[in-house]
Amino acid sequence: MTKSNKKAEEIEQLLANPWAVDIEKLWQQAAHNPDKDLRKRITSTSRRYFNAMRNNDGKHEPVKNAENYLYGTMQNLFGVWWNKQANEKYRATHPDNF
Repeated sequence: MTKSNKKAEEIEQLLANPWAVDIEKLWQQAAHNPDKDLRKRITSTSRRYFNAMRNNDGKHEPVKNAENYLYGTMQNLFGVWWNKQANEKYRATHPDNF
């Protein structure tokens, strides 16, 4: 099995069971990633997450399940980052489409 097939299979398994994702492992990998944009996004997302956890101003509903909220914020973060990377790669390889 090729490397890309293994990665695709791993992604399919994660999509089938999203709770199997080890967010801490992803977070550690991303924190050591040389991509400064990703590190900046992790910092701002973490800041928003902790602000939401301690938000008691009455303007917003309090977070009922912190684990689910963290999972959602990290899933959104990595989804946005990956889509940005894929878009840049596609634009570089298909300049005639733009």
